[in-house]
Amino acid sequence: RQGNELDAAKKICLTILDDQPSHAGTLNYLGLLEFHLGNKTEAVGLIERAINADPGVGSYYNNLGNIFYQLQHYAESKHAFERAIELNSSDLMTLFNYAWLLGDEGRIEEARRYYSMILQQSPVPGVRVRLAMLVPPIVHSSGEIQQIRERFKNEIAALIDSDISIQDPFN
Repeated sequence: RQGNELDAAKKICLTILDDQPSHAGTLNYLGLLEFHLGNKTEAVGLIERAINADPGVGSYYNNLGNIFYQLQHYAESKHAFERAIELNSSDLMTLFNYAWLLGDEGRIEEARRYYSMILQQSPVPGVRVRLAMLVPPIVHSSGEIQQIRERFKNEIAALIDSDISIQDPFN
């Protein structure tokens, strides 16, 4: 993402908003642009305006959740992801983001459940890796360690067998 391209896109959004100040899609997009330009507070405000203009769009809540996550406002992030899932429980990116957050919170079994839901809909390689990497914070026995190693080894082998390259879904 080039700075000049972001600035040009921002100008287009502002022109649209001059004519239609409550255009939810443009507010959401401008919020994402502001976030990428480093204007995080402005980004949150714009996406919240998009949600107020059209509260039924799950992707707006997902975007808000991602920004809150990056700002380390985890409670707000969780709430936004949960609302996005209420609106669209089949959106794989929202399910992935929510599972990631749950894993970070140490809620391993819940995170596994969401990663498994994603895999039921689509064999996303990155999800298999995240699922394999979920390790409970306290491991009580060598048997549990062996199970974790075996699960991780099987997931990596499945990725290799599928001949799919792993890419960061956020870049």
